[in-house]
Amino acid sequence: MEPQKKIPSTEEIDIIGFFQYLGKGFKKLGKGINKLLNTLFHILIFKPYVFYKRHFKLAIYAIALAFLLGVLADSLKKPIYYAELLVTPHYDSGKELYTRVNMYNSLLNEEKYDQLADILGVPVDQVKQYISFNIAPNINERIMIKTYSEFLHYIDSTTKKEIPYEKYKFTFQKQKFDYPQQVLSVKAKVPDVFYPLNRHFETLLDDEPLFRKRRDVVVKIYEDEINYIKESIAQADSLREAIDQAIKGMGKVAPAEGGTNIVVGGAQIELPEKKYDLFKKKNTLLGTLRQLQRDKIEMQKILLLNSFFPKNAKEYNPWWRIYKISFVLSIIVLLLAVFYFMDLIHYLEKKYNFLHGQQKAGKDEDEKTEA
Repeated sequence: MEPQKKIPSTEEIDIIGFFQYLGKGFKKLGKGINKLLNTLFHILIFKPYVFYKRHFKLAIYAIALAFLLGVLADSLKKPIYYAELLVTPHYDSGKELYTRVNMYNSLLNEEKYDQLADILGVPVDQVKQYISFNIAPNINERIMIKTYSEFLHYIDSTTKKEIPYEKYKFTFQKQKFDYPQQVLSVKAKVPDVFYPLNRHFETLLDDEPLFRKRRDVVVKIYEDEINYIKESIAQADSLREAIDQAIKGMGKVAPAEGGTNIVVGGAQIELPEKKYDLFKKKNTLLGTLRQLQRDKIEMQKILLLNSFFPKNAKEYNPWWRIYKISFVLSIIVLLLAVFYFMDLIHYLEKKYNFLHGQQKAGKDEDEKTEA
């Protein structure tokens, strides 16, 4: 009698089929990645090498000429100096800050130096040395986390669940002026005209009644909270003092209870020290008081300066202003663009000739058939 063959179950067949399908998928993915890498190698490395071999002299002469022109341009260019400061706009004043900076640039472009000098509070000769003003958000994860923590302090628990950190951070991307900290930068022709601007930006938005009103309300809230904390500390001190006087005047501390009871007439009376933990409470209140006082100082500023312009700025010299480098890179990119374009034209010409040849051969075949 022949032994019966074991028939695979439906679950085993499904699992085997799944892994076979998965293996085919990975195989196709590997082939696709390999093909993509080969294509990129051909376009980005092999093709430029072919161009170099075919047009060696032209490339060398063009690069050498670009380098010499870059050296000449570097020797003739005028220096530009650059400085920046960090500012924190309070009371939704970021939009107004951007508006003011754009106005400064407009006045510079229109050469209205007298008007800009009056606004900035600096001499006209100094204003003529400025090249441009710029404002951009300081995108810093640490600052975003700090502002998110402050944001959570003022919303209810339901809203906290609806606005996670990533969603909160994403909302700032739509409006640059909403970022909690901004980088204000200035370019000038000389290095010593930046420092006097600190005085201007310290009080930049103080002339706006809307922001002043918002500031006064917030500062009043801080003052009320500070006074409340001070009263709480005074009450804790009074209670602590009363406990000390009670211990001295009414009895002695029962050692078996670790200093939490007093003995009066043979009876033990519980002290509030352990129950209320006055020392810990006072330390907590003092920490809160110090934080509130620091926050109040910051919130008194509509535009808080987190840094200052230096007395002597550094020279602005990014790589694209080093002309012997930027000119050479530009000519290389230009040559590659020309060579790729010529190669495309050559390919289209070959494609056209091939198709034209096929059409001509088909016509000749048709004529022979008719004949």
